[in-house]
Amino acid sequence: MIFGLIDSGTTNTRVRLSDGDRVLAAVTEAVGARDAARDGSNSRLRSALHRLVQEAGLQAGIPVGDIAVLIASGMITSNLGLLEVPHVQAPVRPAELARAIVTKRFPDIAPCDIAFIPGIKTVASDGELVGSDILRGEEAEVVGLRRLMGLAGPVTFLHYGSPHNAVRTDAA
Repeated sequence: MIFGLIDSGTTNTRVRLSDGDRVLAAVTEAVGARDAARDGSNSRLRSALHRLVQEAGLQAGIPVGDIAVLIASGMITSNLGLLEVPHVQAPVRPAELARAIVTKRFPDIAPCDIAFIPGIKTVASDGELVGSDILRGEEAEVVGLRRLMGLAGPVTFLHYGSPHNAVRTDAA
């Protein structure tokens, strides 16, 4: 089975195709949520996603119709992305995160469904903004890294990007 991975952030959007064991294609374009904020529309992102999916298919030698599903994370799930998906309240287990995935089809982008992984939010116990945080995309990376690295116990991941995050995980 061929599936695609979309990582769309504030400034860049990446599409990778995989057969589960290998990355078959990887393409990137400098378009993201900031463009939707500037333009007042996500049409630039939609056009870029269509191009990227087509280009990834060509790079991998795979007809786009053979892609089973596209799995999307990052700012693509924000109000400036393709489909706004509500954050899941932390703490959250991977299975709970998976149950909150929203799937929708966008025929102008690809002929398959796109599964949107929600972000995660923490809210300070006093309800104040200080001590609260949101993730969009980093949660998918952390789940994948724990599995890839065979990590079983508590681990803190440091994510350097825009913004920087420390993501604490436990065995669950």
